[in-house]
Amino acid sequence: MDAKTYEWFNKEMNRLKKLTYSGNYAKTMNEIGVSYIGAINTSSKLKKNEKVNIMTYCVYLAAADNAYGLEVCNKKTSKSCRQYCLVSSGHAKIEALSGQSRTQNARNKRTMLFFANRELFCKIMEIEIDRAKKKAESKGYIFSIRFNCTSDIPLTALNKFSGDMDIFQAFPDVIKYDYTKRPMNLRIAQQHDNYHVVLSYYKGNDELCKEWLRNGGSIAVVFGTLHESDFPKEFLGYPVISGDGYDARFLDPKNVVVGLKYKVGKQDFELVNGKHVFKGIPKSELIVEC
Repeated sequence: MDAKTYEWFNKEMNRLKKLTYSGNYAKTMNEIGVSYIGAINTSSKLKKNEKVNIMTYCVYLAAADNAYGLEVCNKKTSKSCRQYCLVSSGHAKIEALSGQSRTQNARNKRTMLFFANRELFCKIMEIEIDRAKKKAESKGYIFSIRFNCTSDIPLTALNKFSGDMDIFQAFPDVIKYDYTKRPMNLRIAQQHDNYHVVLSYYKGNDELCKEWLRNGGSIAVVFGTLHESDFPKEFLGYPVISGDGYDARFLDPKNVVVGLKYKVGKQDFELVNGKHVFKGIPKSELIVEC
């Protein structure tokens, strides 16, 4: 971060820290500088949840090496994880390849608010979750929350809802779910019946994955293919199911491996004669070859 950016960052963090909820959602969001903290089914995969009668409130923060060094993932996470993070796929990939940054800028600002002003962050979330829950119920859908769409933050850090409650106390009847690489999140899930986590596999956490599977959990594995028909039938001795049909992992059976196709990101393209050309699926400790 250069000196000019560092000065702006500190000034903006101090500004966000001083903000309070004005009583008007739209006005407060305008003051923050984003349209929302979270919303219902904002990615193509999350939209597939509606096929299984689920509506999901989801939050996208700035993962990997974005947001000016603010850390939303495990510091021990491998370099490869950052390189192939989903933060660079979907709409963010399209914008990045076209030289735009609106999606990333919004994620940066949400992340800055999370660290600068947890109370306001949770206040806005509380308003949005209440609205989203009512919308889901009015349509006859099951409502759920996935906070870590591009982050890996323990949900116990969301602890500034009304009455200083955490998200489990504030919304005890709402199903919450995440993918995670943090062992801490596995322990949190074991303490809350309505929190389902899928442990993400990489070369290095094999034993933890085996233990989680033995205890009735599920793991997610990225296979080196763009087609789920290439998935193996078993992995680590457990059956492989497709995880690309919908995102609501709490619907899955126990003791399964959730197979995921490789999601192409901006890092998978190179500029050749003025055109972005796909380089192919990379080799990585995060990707299991089929």
